[in-house]
Order: sequence, then C-alpha cells, then structure tokens
Amino acid sequence: MNKPVTAAEHLSMDIAAEAEAVISGVELDPTLREQMDLEDGMIEAGKARYWRLVAEAASKPDRGADGIPARTAIRLSEDKLAAAIQAWVESFVGKRGRQPSGLRSIKAIDPETCAFITLRVIFNHLASSAQAQLPKLATKLGVAITDEATLRQFEERHPAIVTLINQRLSSKSRIHYRRVLKASLNRKAPDIVEQNLPDADYLTVGLPLIELVETATGLIKTTRTKASSTVELSEECKKFFEDVHTRAQYFQPVYGPTIVPPRPWQGFRNGGYHYGLAGKLTLIKTRDKEHRKLLEAADMPIVYAGLNALQNTGWRINLPVLEIMDYAARVDSGIGGLPLVGDMDIPTVPADIPLKKEDRTPEQQERLDRWRRIAAAAYKENDERKSNRHSVSQTLALAQQYAGHETIYFPHTLDFRGRAYPVTSYLTPQGTDYQKALLQFAEAKPISHANRGLFWLAVHGANCMADCPITGAKLDKGKVEDRVSWVHANSDRIWQVARNPLDNLDFWSKADSPWQFLAFCFEWEAVCDAMAKGETPVSSLPIALDGSCNGLQHFSAMMRDEIGGAAVNLVPQEVPADIYTKVKTKLIERLVALAAEQEEQPEIEEVDEEEDDAEIIDTGVEGITGKKGKKKVRKLSPIAAARTWVDSGQVDRGMCKRPVMTTPYGSKKFGIKGQIREELRKRKFKFANGVDGFAECGFLAGEIVDAIGRVVVKAREVMDWLQESAAVLTRIGTAVVWTAPSGFIVRQAYPQTALKRVDTFFHGQRFVPQLLVERPGTLDRNRQTNGVSPNFVHSMDGSAMIITVYRCAVERAIQSFAMIHDSFATHAADTEQLAFILRDVFVRMYTEKDPFEDFVAAVFAAIEGSDEELKDPPAKGKLDLSRVRDSLYFFL
Repeated sequence: MNKPVTAAEHLSMDIAAEAEAVISGVELDPTLREQMDLEDGMIEAGKARYWRLVAEAASKPDRGADGIPARTAIRLSEDKLAAAIQAWVESFVGKRGRQPSGLRSIKAIDPETCAFITLRVIFNHLASSAQAQLPKLATKLGVAITDEATLRQFEERHPAIVTLINQRLSSKSRIHYRRVLKASLNRKAPDIVEQNLPDADYLTVGLPLIELVETATGLIKTTRTKASSTVELSEECKKFFEDVHTRAQYFQPVYGPTIVPPRPWQGFRNGGYHYGLAGKLTLIKTRDKEHRKLLEAADMPIVYAGLNALQNTGWRINLPVLEIMDYAARVDSGIGGLPLVGDMDIPTVPADIPLKKEDRTPEQQERLDRWRRIAAAAYKENDERKSNRHSVSQTLALAQQYAGHETIYFPHTLDFRGRAYPVTSYLTPQGTDYQKALLQFAEAKPISHANRGLFWLAVHGANCMADCPITGAKLDKGKVEDRVSWVHANSDRIWQVARNPLDNLDFWSKADSPWQFLAFCFEWEAVCDAMAKGETPVSSLPIALDGSCNGLQHFSAMMRDEIGGAAVNLVPQEVPADIYTKVKTKLIERLVALAAEQEEQPEIEEVDEEEDDAEIIDTGVEGITGKKGKKKVRKLSPIAAARTWVDSGQVDRGMCKRPVMTTPYGSKKFGIKGQIREELRKRKFKFANGVDGFAECGFLAGEIVDAIGRVVVKAREVMDWLQESAAVLTRIGTAVVWTAPSGFIVRQAYPQTALKRVDTFFHGQRFVPQLLVERPGTLDRNRQTNGVSPNFVHSMDGSAMIITVYRCAVERAIQSFAMIHDSFATHAADTEQLAFILRDVFVRMYTEKDPFEDFVAAVFAAIEGSDEELKDPPAKGKLDLSRVRDSLYFFL
C-alpha cells in the first residue's frame, strides 16, 4: 500500500519541478543562459566596487572607522561600552583616596559620546592594520577625549561663540575649523585649556577606556609582555568583520539591462530580474514597515500593469550614435558637451604674499582673495569633470556591451511617492542627453500622414535643437507649425549631418540636446531616403512630449487657477505660454522700479549695540565676529542690489528657469540662492570690485520667490497650506497618508533621528557621522513640513504617468514607452494617440475625483478631537479643466 503524500512533500515536489523547469529552460535557450551570466556579472561588478571602496578607505589615515564593518560594530557596541563607562565613573563616586588620573576628563563627557569617540579612534587604527602599540593608541585616545572634555567646557561657558563658529565655518576644512576653535578657546577661556601635557597624562585617560572596550564588548584583545604591549582586533571581531564584508559585498550589485523581458511585478517582491538577482528588488525601497503593510494589502492593478508595461518596453543601442560618441570621447574633443579629459590648471598662490594676514597690504590681500576664488572654482570644475568623465566612460562601456543585442529591457521600481524609475545606472531611458541618444526602441514602426508620424518626428527634431545656432530660430518657444517648417527648410543640413556628422559639428553639436538631435538627423535622413524610393518609412526614436513646468501644471489644475493655468499652458493659446519668461518679466519690472528709487543708506554701515539689539560676539579670532561692539558690516540695501542686477545684464529667462521648475518641488529662498550662484559660475560672471556676490544672490533669490508667487498665486497658496497641514499632523503624532489617483498609497513619515551620541567635537570639529539612529514612532517636524508639498505633487505626476501608460497599453495596444514624469515618449507612429490620452488622463484625474479635496478631508478627519486647529484650504478659481484637451502646448 502506497504511503499518502503529505502537504510538505507536495510542496517539495513542486519546488523541485519548478527548479528543474528553470534549469531545463536555461540549458535549452542560449538567451536565458546569457541572461543568467549577465546577472552574475552584475553581482561580481558590485562586489568589485565594494572591495575597491574598502581598499580606498584602508589606504587613508584615520578612516578605518568609516568602513561598513566598523560602523556596524560601533552601532552594535556603543550602548554596551557607554554603560560600562558610566559604571566605571560611578564606581569612584564617594570613594576616598587617590582616584584615577584620567577620571576627570572621562567623566566630563557624557558616556555615549565618550563611547563613540573611543570606538572610532580604536577602529581608525585597527580596521586597516593588524595591531597597534598600546601606549601609542592609548595616548592618541587620551588626546581625543581630553580635547572633547575641554571643548565641552568651553561650549558650556560660551555657547554663543561655539554656535557662531559652527555656522561660519561649516563648509571649511577640519584643520582650519580646529585652529579657529582653539584660538578662540585660548583667548576666551585659557583656564580650562590643558596644552602640551606629557604623554603620560594622556595615557592615563586612554588606558582605562581601552580596557573597558576589551571587557565590555570583546572587540579587541590586548597583549602585554616585557618587551611590548599591543592591541589588535579580537578573533570574534575579525570574524564579525569578515561576515559583514561577506554580506555587504552583495548589497549593491551594479544593475544593468536585461536581454529577456523582466519578471513582472505582481506583489511587493520578485519583480525585475530572474536568476542571481531574483528577489533583490522590492516594489519600493523603504524602511517604513507601516508603508509596506499598506502597499502589500492595497489593490493597485493600474500601478502594477503600468509599471510592467514600462519595463516590458524593448530597446536597442543606437549604433550610429554610439560610433560617433565613442570617437568623440576617444579624441577628447568636447563634442556635444562631452567632458574633456584634461583638468583645469590650478593657479599657484602668489609667492610675494606674507603668510600672516596682519603683514599683508590691502593690494596683497585682494590678490590673495582673488586667487582663492579662482582656485576654488578650478577645483570644483575638475571634480565635476572627473565625475562626468566617469559617467561617460561607464555609459559607453555598457552601450558597447549591449550593442550586439537586438532587444534589451530596463527593470523598473517605484519610489515611495509612486514615481517609476529604471534601476539601472548610466545607460537608462531617464538619463542625460547623451544617455538617451544611445537608445532607440527595438521595434521600428511605419509612419505616415494617417498617423501623423512624420509630423511628430519633425516636432521632436525641432525641440531637440531648441535654439538654432545658424538660423537663430527659437524653436521650443514658437508655434508648432514653425517648428515643422524649420525642419523641412533645413533638411539639406540635416542630411549632411547624417551622412558626415564630424564635418557638420557647428550645426548639430550646438543644439540644446545635441546627441538626441544627432539621433534625429540619422532618423530623418533614413525616413526621407525611404520616401524618395517610394518605400514606407519607419521610425524607432522615442518622440518626447514635455510638460510646461509640470509641477505647477498639477498645482494650477487642482486649484482651478486661471492665471497660473494660462502661464503653464492648461488652456489653448496661439503660441506657447512661457512661465519662465513671465517670471523674468515680473522680476525685471520689480528690479527696475527699485533701482530708480532714491538711495538712502550706504552699503557699508557701522553697526553697534545702540543700533542693533542682536548680540555681537567677539570670538577672539579675526573675521569670526557676531554682533555687539562695532564692526564694519556689508549691509546691501535693496536699491543698491537692484541696481547691481539691472547693470549686470544677467537677469534673463535662464536665470529664472531652474528656480521656477524647482519651486513646486520644495525649493525656497536658500536653495534658489545656491542655484543663482551656480548659474553665475557656469556663465563665468564676476561682480565688480572683487565682490563675492553672496548678498546680491540672496537678494535676487527673495525677489524671484516673490515674482513666482505673483505669477502662480494659487500654487503658492496650496503649497503653504500643505505645509501647515503637515505641521498640525506632526504635532498630534500622525503621519501624512494619502491615496494617489493611480491607487498607489503614499505614506510620509520621516522619523526623528537620534543625534545625541554622535554630536561631538571629534578631533576638534563638530562631527555628525552617518550613524543616525531613527527613533521609531516619532516624526521630524521640519522634514514632514518641508516634504509634503513636493511629495504630494510628485505623487500626482507619478500617477498621471502610470495611468497614461496603462491606458495606452490597454486601450491602444501601445507597447513602447520612454517616460520621465514630466516627459512622455513613444513611437512617432503612436505619438498622436499618446498626446490625446495623456491630456484625457490629466483632466479626469482632477474632475472625476478630487485628490486635493480627498487629502483635505483626511487631514481634518485626523485632527478631529484634538486641540489643533487648521485654517480652511485656499479657495479654488474657475479654470475650466476640460480645455486642457484642446491645449496643444500643454505637453509638446
């Protein structure tokens, strides 16, 4: 009689059968076998990168504690050591007789900080070397602890000085920071400074701490003989390091494209890759367990279907573009904006300038300041060039690797707002101009007058050119008919580019998107050639339709803002509205009006106690001064600042574009100030008389914020209300949760982080390492408030994209997509259908339901019964959203 098969045995048999099927499939299909090899290669590439970083860290002095194993060991052992230190200190309380020499310094610091510094000093020595001499290590540890104790006392006595030094020198080097801090300390509190102590005194501080590390944590082992005394990692710690390395090397594989369709997403796990990387990806990458639970329980068919359609898009390498790009990179030509191989020369410091500031003449100081600015700019430029060269190199290497494949795919995941991204680096449909240009759809689809494919291909080419260097046409701001006409009028030039790109660089390489324009030239030439032969032309280029400042489009739509909606093309117009120009116009009107006013206050003012109630702090260090006493302060009046900008000629559309684009995503005055300074650096613009422009850029940032608010009033109001609502929810301890129109559930719950134990003057500098410990169940008020507006609008544009892909795939059988949240692309043959559907999706998102009203209702329901109050949301306008369907320039 046969024994019945148990459920466990059935399961085992099913697993075995599935494994056998996979093995058989791989053995029979060379493509599957190659895919398996590719995934193994991605894992190996991640391991190689990990060990390269480990070796780089080990080669640098005092960096051993930055490695993953050491950081993990510190995190796991810090509490144990802190408890042991506290117990050791308390054991001497009330005891008579001589106490340990190092007790005073050790107990001057809280046990958590003392533990952190101790572990970090030890691992800095031992993580990259076999052992250390006990006296030397103990002495160095004693110096670190004594410095910390001294600086803590100084901070308690003069907190304002330390705060000011932190603020003024936050971006300076550690050495300079330490010098300033010590100089101020010596002047203001010399009685607490213990300088040039004998090594024996420092030794007595470090020795008991090393002993406590050994006994309380077991991380180290000391060996003492008559000849020498040494410290090394314990065998258990070495094994721990090996285990962490073994696991960590697999944490970050170098994800690349697949050559078989990615595994479809059906739940939170197991989408994307098939073999060695199977299960490595999750639908979203989050540590928020509550968010995971919400998503795992949610019914999100549109999200899954849209995401799978995105990653099922077949791609191939654009070989003609690859050939030219590879040549351009090898000859170091800078063609099409590729980074040059050489670095900028770093100017040498003028040799005739005295080392001490007091010995310099004003002329020498001015030349030194000028050298510092030029050298800093050169260093920054070289860093950017290095990073860009690495990106180009990696992109070309991947393109060469996949050039022989007829079809490749890009696995996608979502972020916590519901936005979709490819998981690959460098070679990606959402990359830079040159990265996008290397990709085309694997399928070439026929284009005709019936599907308007030729029209949309021409529009795409004109958009890539934008500003023509030869004809002077401003194509991306003109009528769509003019764009198409420009392409036909310049067909001869386009053909010449396609046939000999290197002899026509002055045309295509000066385009706004030069490499994508080159790809268009190849495509246009092939299409025209086919038509001339009487053949049906085909096209495989992604034809991008871009939103007009898409974040503001969403805010204007949800608030029915007539003014803002018109500025971002939510209504039909003869020519495209340009919000960047509108903001620039408002800004210049304001600057000109200000500049015409009578100046009443000088640029340099004498500030003293009677004029300013703020405290001026004398730190004892030249140049680091607060307010109280007298000081020459450069106080720029609005009138003087306005005149400076009017005379500069730099206030144009380009200066306003990035601030306008980033405003709906959270940029404020401080961030915009940095954007302005960066734009000026790119333009190589310098203010007269050696002025650094810091005050001028701060003034202009505030004026740009005001100008944006005058153009899109409702958007500004709703952003402010979203922030207020998040602040109220945070005060009652409630996360911000909403359901996006796609069905994706968003949960914003930024936790507070515990910084107490790592808030230290390690080696003389305020030190906040990446060992932040999140406090479960808490909410960070600043992050919650600042994050809600950009996250809400991100979830809206993410939904619009996913729903659009879903409807295109289901209703129109479109199978190829290149989507970037505010830029939607498909074949030229299908662009007309995409253009209709994306508009219809946008209108329905805000008319069939009202996601903002749903959010408002959820917020008021959450605060009901609490003591918190929240004002009503801003009133909506009267914009007729149905007009979006007829707005050609809404997405173009």
